[in-house]
Amino acid sequence: MLGAIIGDLAGSIYEFDQMKKHKNVSIKNIIEENSFFSDDTILTISIADAVLNKKDYGATLKKYALKYWNKIPKGIEYFKTMFSPGFTAWARSKEQGRSSGNGAMMRISPIGFLFNKEEEVIKNSYLATIPSHNSEEAINCAKTISLIIFYSRQGFTKKEIIEKLNLTIKKPVVENLILHARTQLIYAYTRFLKQILLKKAYDLQYTLAETLTQMLALWEVWQRQCMR
Repeated sequence: MLGAIIGDLAGSIYEFDQMKKHKNVSIKNIIEENSFFSDDTILTISIADAVLNKKDYGATLKKYALKYWNKIPKGIEYFKTMFSPGFTAWARSKEQGRSSGNGAMMRISPIGFLFNKEEEVIKNSYLATIPSHNSEEAINCAKTISLIIFYSRQGFTKKEIIEKLNLTIKKPVVENLILHARTQLIYAYTRFLKQILLKKAYDLQYTLAETLTQMLALWEVWQRQCMR
């Protein structure tokens, strides 16, 4: 869970429309001084709140969304609201959401961390996802992330997790990993990961399948590193 929040902070200054052209990024610190938390951190905490305090997932997600929808971190000019218009509209409605956006996967880590049985992880991953992301893609991707976390806690190796979940890992080509999801993200790395190159960042898609594919490919880059 802390890893999800740290990742949110680390990536916050590179996402959305902050980078509109191909540009080298020099990484000095994992979390820079101008980093900030996003809706993913808020909703991760909301899921943890629901689990720990036995609350309804949908009601808790809506409560956090309505409480923090306009709480933009100080100095952040490119976000008009903390959440996407679609998510905010869902939080204000009585409808079940059918999004396939990657938010369902970004917030799901408490499920894999706080439940101690595989069947509980699968059940609660489903229940935590369907209020706003009741689509097959969202349900399957959120379940995959939850189980990766759960199996890691059980001491499974990365190879065992990949085989158990029947995951397909894309291999990096030489020292460049090229991913395609309508636009390209090129992750160039030396030793661990020194530079990130983003091309046409403002055109990136945010569906679950695309995000999960990219994440699994990056996992291959770190195949010989410790599991995060």
